[in-house]
Amino acid sequence: MGAVQELPHGCPLPAAGSARSWAASPASGAGDPELSWVSTTELLDLSEYLEGGEIILTTGLTLGAEDPRWRDFVAILSRARVAGIGFGIGVNHERIPAPLIRAASVYRVALFEVPLPVPFIAVSKAIAELMRADELRAARGALRAQQRLLDRSRGDQDPAEVLSNIAQVTGRQLALLGSDNTVLASTGGFASVRDSVSTEYISLDAEGALRLAVVGDAPLSPEGRSVIAAGSMVLGMGLRGDRLEETRERERWERFTAGLLSGAERPQSLAILNPTLQLPERVRAVAVQGTAEDISAWRHRPRSGLDRLIAASQDPPRAPGIALAWQLCTDSDSAVEVALKVAATHHLDVVVGRSAPVSSAALSYRSASTRLRSLSLTAPYTPHPASPW
Repeated sequence: MGAVQELPHGCPLPAAGSARSWAASPASGAGDPELSWVSTTELLDLSEYLEGGEIILTTGLTLGAEDPRWRDFVAILSRARVAGIGFGIGVNHERIPAPLIRAASVYRVALFEVPLPVPFIAVSKAIAELMRADELRAARGALRAQQRLLDRSRGDQDPAEVLSNIAQVTGRQLALLGSDNTVLASTGGFASVRDSVSTEYISLDAEGALRLAVVGDAPLSPEGRSVIAAGSMVLGMGLRGDRLEETRERERWERFTAGLLSGAERPQSLAILNPTLQLPERVRAVAVQGTAEDISAWRHRPRSGLDRLIAASQDPPRAPGIALAWQLCTDSDSAVEVALKVAATHHLDVVVGRSAPVSSAALSYRSASTRLRSLSLTAPYTPHPASPW
């Protein structure tokens, strides 16, 4: 509730960065505007000149002590989300007008008294000093958070811990997404808000296969941005990891996928590679064709989850310089669409096989193989995939 608090002579403002702390309650509450500026005025309508968070200093020059327009004056400032009103007494009014006090209470706008001989410029300087102190505290806090994150980059990375450190500084809910959009790690509240609040995605590698999802509507402060940038670097370095182990892991997944496509491997063998993953009931075989360089780049892009179900072709090249590879994806429109988009970014032609049970993935493989002849060998990239849907 708005209330009156007299500033002592010499104008030492309370050591808090919120105008609400100058009113009846001792601290700002949820949803209170952050202090942004100080403005001195005698205008009755400032709506076109305010952005929110301002302290408005006035002596009430244009209104009498009982003028009913005090209510309109405060209502306009409330809609503009000002941080508070400072009323200078002893110039045009000996005390704060009663209608102004009532209006401040109704609209819950902080109201404080500036007595003579305190000049408004002294109030402005004191508030500016508070704002600088707040900015320094925020900058120091962000720097400490960045140092903690970067120190972690020297050892083993725990993505969940990195996300937690970012969340503590920014107040955001975050998640680390793999190449197939699976959540690899997240903060506790991410799942409950991801569909109801806007989400920003930050790529952690050149291919965009690993992404950081940041959920929140309010603009981030520069300090929050710097912490997210530091955290993104740490996550990117940690998740790329050791290249030799990545190569070995990719080779294991490629052998497994080749076995599924040929019918020589049982789906249950996935438990050896990753006991926590489950294959979908139905799959589609996707053949990708292009230059040897583009196929190699497609095979070596960072992958996670079931997106790793890829394999090199065991058949001889259809033409010099033309290579072929395979992928098994879930039989769903969204999964196939992702596979097509990734292939397009690598300038690859695509053939999509018919849907088949995962235990009979060879059926989808054979249906796609019969359509490979439809792909051009002289113009190896076309915008639309051949698909025996």
